[in-house]
Amino acid sequence: MKKSNDDVTEVETTMKFKNEDNNNNSYVHQLEFIDYEKTDEKPHKNGRVTKWVSVKNKSEEFAFKIISEEEKNMVQNQIRVLKELHDWQNVIKIYGLTYKGNKWYLVSEWAKYGNLREYYTNYKDRFNLRLKLRMSLDIARGLNFLRTVE
Repeated sequence: MKKSNDDVTEVETTMKFKNEDNNNNSYVHQLEFIDYEKTDEKPHKNGRVTKWVSVKNKSEEFAFKIISEEEKNMVQNQIRVLKELHDWQNVIKIYGLTYKGNKWYLVSEWAKYGNLREYYTNYKDRFNLRLKLRMSLDIARGLNFLRTVE
């Protein structure tokens, strides 16, 4: 076993994914499922995203998102892009994949307030015009950046 930069225990083996252009391969670390335990917190996204914590350090919180067969190609592309953005302040960190039984999970940083849509829906009364404009500009910059890395 080895430790990643974020102190997430990883298995030495990797999963190999082919990029869309089939010229390059990217590798995603397969995480050890037994290193995590599920919390009692209410799931996000209709039960598809659940909160887990590290067995070794309960303060380390993670999101486990169930990945369907239909989503595998999309997830492969997301992982490839998000791994490059791992150190960006406003981007959810992706740690890797794990599985139990026949279910695969994408393991990422836990977002306490959910995604942007959930956050806005639940707290829109706290958004003033200045904050809305700043967030809109940040989103536009992010989308422009993602367009350039396609």
